[in-house]
Amino acid sequence: MKHAIIVGSGLTGLSAAYRLKKSGWRVTVLEKADRLCGRVISFEKQGYLIDGCATSISSNYLSYVALMKEVGLADRITLASNIFGVVRNGQAHYVNGLTPVRSFLGTGLMSASEKVRFVRGAIQLRRYMAGATLGDPGPSIRHDHLSIQDVVQRCFGRELTEMLMDPLMRVVTYGDVQDTSCVELFTGLVSASGRYINVLGGLETLPRKLAESADAIHLRSPATKVERQGTKVAVTYIDGMANGEQRTELADACIMSCTFPQAAAMCAQLAQEGRALARFDQGAASYVVHLGYAAQTKTQQPAAIALPRREFPRNPGIFLDHNKAPDRAPKGHSLFTVYYCPEAVETVRNWGEDQTLTDARALVERFFPEVHGHCDMGNVKFAPYASHIAPVGYFKALGEFRRAHADDDPIQAGGDYYTLPGQEGAVHWGGRLAERVIRHQR
Repeated sequence: MKHAIIVGSGLTGLSAAYRLKKSGWRVTVLEKADRLCGRVISFEKQGYLIDGCATSISSNYLSYVALMKEVGLADRITLASNIFGVVRNGQAHYVNGLTPVRSFLGTGLMSASEKVRFVRGAIQLRRYMAGATLGDPGPSIRHDHLSIQDVVQRCFGRELTEMLMDPLMRVVTYGDVQDTSCVELFTGLVSASGRYINVLGGLETLPRKLAESADAIHLRSPATKVERQGTKVAVTYIDGMANGEQRTELADACIMSCTFPQAAAMCAQLAQEGRALARFDQGAASYVVHLGYAAQTKTQQPAAIALPRREFPRNPGIFLDHNKAPDRAPKGHSLFTVYYCPEAVETVRNWGEDQTLTDARALVERFFPEVHGHCDMGNVKFAPYASHIAPVGYFKALGEFRRAHADDDPIQAGGDYYTLPGQEGAVHWGGRLAERVIRHQR
């Protein structure tokens, strides 16, 4: 029986493990942390079911939805609210994500002249993003020399960029529109154009199910070296399940689903093939605050509110998690997630938990005054790697690595950093990497 070692137990690694096991392989998963599922985390607190990761998914998550159905979790998929808000001059304007252009035109968010510019810009933007999918940005990579700001200012002008496109992208990627590659704009819009859905039981439901396919899982077991030895792959790791003993295990293949800089540090071959890519160590840190209220929101039941940087420099957005799945909050209650952008991390760290909760409550209650005085749960979480950020030129470096690294190599590396970071990219590339190994290691 062929044997594969997976480095990392996030959604990419566990998706690969599932595919390999289904094809008859023996699978070992190595995870440096003391828990599975990587950045995907779900937990309960005081009657609320909280997703500590990205809180929303889309019907355009084609690989994710297909895998949910394949592993028998179709009944866990639930429709979420498709209403979202955009703030201008302190006022939230609500839009239906299924018909965004028509909805935007029907709000008081823009003047008549801005609406004309918006329609023209939307048409122009579609030309830029032609061919982009969530699984693979495709031909849109040719625009990687341009930032999000470069493209949207060409399409919409400066005012609409700062007022509309910047806040929308802040809730999709933590990157600054001045520095982030426009390719993330394209894939982000693909995601946003789908029907918003979610998973009953929390987003950790799928990776937990996939983990059942592994033959062995070693927690607290960081890999330290991965190298070819003839037709085999030697993986050296510290085995946390055996009192920290160092082990070297030979396998037929190894899939490295950690970040690329981490993979390059373990594997000299990958470091050589991805020299340019390894320099992009762009993980974004964030503080995330979850707030529960013993009161129900009244305003159009939105899924999220996008906040413009010029009015809210610390906070990219507010997610209303009770509107994404019925089990996130007790009946009659509301659950909010408030994000703090990377630039605000040091400020929030200096505040401490009490001041952070006070600040987050003030933001929520500014837009939802009906919940004031009813907060009954607060949780502050620091995420050192909340998301991956792709600066201008990132996808060019990624393309160079993909061309340099052979598909038939028994060492494969990948993850959601291949496209827009998120559950869809993780599932898509986990499956793709496993298929390469299966196809070439028969």
